[in-house]
Formats: sequence, structure tokens, C-alpha cells
Amino acid sequence: MILLSCFKENEELADSVNHLLLVGFYLVNLGFVTLYLKLDNMVEGTTGIFEALSTKIGVVLLVLGFMHFFNMLIFAKLRERAENRNHNPYPPALPANAPREAWRDELRK
Repeated sequence: MILLSCFKENEELADSVNHLLLVGFYLVNLGFVTLYLKLDNMVEGTTGIFEALSTKIGVVLLVLGFMHFFNMLIFAKLRERAENRNHNPYPPALPANAPREAWRDELRK
């Protein structure tokens, strides 16, 4: 939906960009997880295993959440920019002989 409005309802382009973003997001996530899950020290006991694993998974989830938020922020800005290009900031001009009530009604819209 957001991509469609960003690309002026060009569904084929929006689907292509969505696929590229999805593949890129998965590759970045997979690369980060494989690099980050390496432990530098020996873990002793069952409690240590769960503590190390939960810390690693928690950091991975936070990073993924921030990445998702950043992507959504970028698309919101792109959508806003696309909508502003199509939006006329000036209301339509009323004829000079229009009654005052017409001006007030037009300004309330």
C-alpha cells in the first residue's frame, strides 16, 4: 500500500521494489545474526547458556526492530513527498462577484 502510493500506483514497480527490499532485509538480518551469535568466552552451566542466548537474541530483536522502524520511516517520508507533489497548496479561486459566504465555506474545507 505504501509502496503503491510512492510509485504512483505502478503495481509492477512496487512489487519489484518490495521483493528487493525483502531479500535485502533478510540478507542483512541473516548476516548480522551469524556474526553476532559468536561467543567470546566459555559458557558454564545451563544458566550461563540461557543467559548468553537470551542476551544475544534480545539484541538481535532490538536491532531488527530498529531496522524495521527506520525502513517504515523512510517509506512514510517517500509517501509524504509523493503526495505533496500531487497536492495543490492553493484553494481554487472564486469569482470576484461571489458572495462572502462562499469564501467562508471554501476556507472551512
